[in-house]
Amino acid sequence: MGNVTASRAIIVGGSMAGLFAALLLRQMGWEVRVCERTPNQLTGRGAGIVTHEELRIALQTAIGSPVDDLGVAVDERVLLDRAGAPALKLPLHQ
Repeated sequence: MGNVTASRAIIVGGSMAGLFAALLLRQMGWEVRVCERTPNQLTGRGAGIVTHEELRIALQTAIGSPVDDLGVAVDERVLLDRAGAPALKLPLHQ
């Protein structure tokens, strides 16, 4: 028989899903490369990422231990107008 090589994956896009996929594949012994390309810095991204129970379960599965201290609590959502001024505030605890 020939040489046995490790399974390989290339993940295009370093979003939460891409990073989770890479982490889980690496834990299964895969060789993984994550490719991300953007012309701008990634500062200011992720404004809609919130913590749900499903995210906690996925993180716990990925790292193998409970995740209790994740993110920050917010009590409202603030929608901004084109000038960046608050246009609407919605009560929403997450």
